[in-house]
Amino acid sequence: MDVNAYNYNPSANVDDSSCVAKVYGCINNKAINYNEKANVTDGSCLFKTEKVSYKKIKYKTKYKYKLFYKAGKVLQKGKNGKKKITKEVITDENNKIVESKTVKTEVIKKAVPKI
Repeated sequence: MDVNAYNYNPSANVDDSSCVAKVYGCINNKAINYNEKANVTDGSCLFKTEKVSYKKIKYKTKYKYKLFYKAGKVLQKGKNGKKKITKEVITDENNKIVESKTVKTEVIKKAVPKI
């Protein structure tokens, strides 16, 4: 009888060699670091998700002629663009971000310069 065994039974009075050693690790099979041999959680589970966000692309101002610099007529209104940012986020069991990295950035709408 092993009092430190995973399946320790305090009522047992005969050692039948059925004790199972405690193996600490991540026991959540949805975690990226799942340990199939573990039978006791140690709080080390990590989870991967994708987060998508959008960011404005500020338009730039272009000047057609130096004569009109800052005082000229606007030939084209500027319009902001938009980009989509996809990040891979690794969180722990308490949903605390452990790691975050950008995996993809794509322009959804190009910015139109002000002229």
